[in-house]
Amino acid sequence: WSADQLERFVPLDVSDQTLVDAAEMLAERYDGLTVHAVVGDFTQHLAHLPKDGRRLVAFLGGTLGNFYVEERRAFLGAMADTLETDEWLLLGVDLSKNCQRILDAYNDDTLVSDAFISNSLLVLNREFGADLPVEQFDYVPFWDGHEERMDLRLRSSMPFQARIDALDLDVTFDEGEELRVEISTKFRPDRITAELADAGFAVEEFWQSAGTDDGRLLDGDFGLILARRI
Repeated sequence: WSADQLERFVPLDVSDQTLVDAAEMLAERYDGLTVHAVVGDFTQHLAHLPKDGRRLVAFLGGTLGNFYVEERRAFLGAMADTLETDEWLLLGVDLSKNCQRILDAYNDDTLVSDAFISNSLLVLNREFGADLPVEQFDYVPFWDGHEERMDLRLRSSMPFQARIDALDLDVTFDEGEELRVEISTKFRPDRITAELADAGFAVEEFWQSAGTDDGRLLDGDFGLILARRI
């Protein structure tokens, strides 16, 4: 595929404004490209993707690693059910690497990861009427070697009780109690290839990243997989 061969682009996102902005930008940049946006959740609404024409679904970045094993299996199975034989999936994965490098990335000196994970509490307070004491939580990232994933948590520094009005829910935390916010699995090529095969895909190409001059990205840090529905 190339830009001049692509006739239609179908972005799927939960934010209608994001889709509108993307559609306008792409329509201006690529003359003749039809943009058919779908508002939805990719874990629930893959069946809403248009079915005419030969399709390639791109699921890029490291989002697959945010699923638990059972969720990942269900998502890949739903993707296989959505696609017809000989249609394609282009999948991005964060590959397994030295665990200390991974820990350093999620516990960076600039506190970007800390702020990102802690922001979940701010969102709960703002959007769901909660009164969670953000300042009483400490960011706790650790590496789960058995599952080969980062486990990103917030730990309460003291006991407290809070209210989440939108859910009509009272929550109680003990000192040291942890709230898991996100996981980020790292993949080995043979593992993700096997998971795709179990879902009904054959891996046709598996590209791995090459190192950069500044040393931040090493060979094999990230993978891009082209898989065919069989």
